[in-house]
Amino acid sequence: MTDQCERCKRLENQVYDVLGALQVANLKLSVPRPWVGLTDDEFLEACQLAERGNYLVAFQRVQIKLKERNT
Repeated sequence: MTDQCERCKRLENQVYDVLGALQVANLKLSVPRPWVGLTDDEFLEACQLAERGNYLVAFQRVQIKLKERNT
């Protein structure tokens, strides 16, 4: 009976350790990071592409740059 109680106690401790690790991971994920936008030059480049009718290309470039910086 003592072996069973010791085993249960170890399992209980392991469960609490895992729960603690999950809480720490959740805190790290919930901390917002600052948004990183485009530089002035990148913004102007996108505007120039759009002015020339290349809306899709401008949008794709902006999307790619923002995704690289913020994910």
